[in-house]
Amino acid sequence: MKASTKNGGYSLIGVLLYVAIASASLFALASLFRSGLETSQDVRGALDLREAMSFALDRVQERLEEAGAVTTPGSGTSETLSMDAPDPSDAPVTFFVSAGRLMLQLGAQEAQPVTPEDVTVTAFTAERLAGSPASVRVTLSLSRGAIPIPAALTSSVIVTLRYD
Repeated sequence: MKASTKNGGYSLIGVLLYVAIASASLFALASLFRSGLETSQDVRGALDLREAMSFALDRVQERLEEAGAVTTPGSGTSETLSMDAPDPSDAPVTFFVSAGRLMLQLGAQEAQPVTPEDVTVTAFTAERLAGSPASVRVTLSLSRGAIPIPAALTSSVIVTLRYD
């Protein structure tokens, strides 16, 4: 009888080739997952920045629409916005920037932040516009260092004053 030389198993080269292909496939999938996760975080950061902008400008617009008069700026442009309030104990209503955050102060109360901690206010201006009826343009610029898209956002709102 003749001895059989065929083992019927896998060769070492075949196993190594299979491991190499599987490793390359897993690496590609991991890279794709990581890229998708980073993009998701960037998009979430951009949405958070837009949400902070919308919230802040809405607060300013609400206060301007209920104000009887705007005291600062009387004319031109200012980095502070002051107005009276329907409730005299809240007067004056003042918006200003402190330590990179937009703040709202009602009368003698302690100022409260309008923007979140992870968002930096890079510019805040209130401009009294000429014309009748009087109006105010508020421009706000925000940035967030942790996200590349968009790293900064600027928006404005113009409010026509009812009583001024």
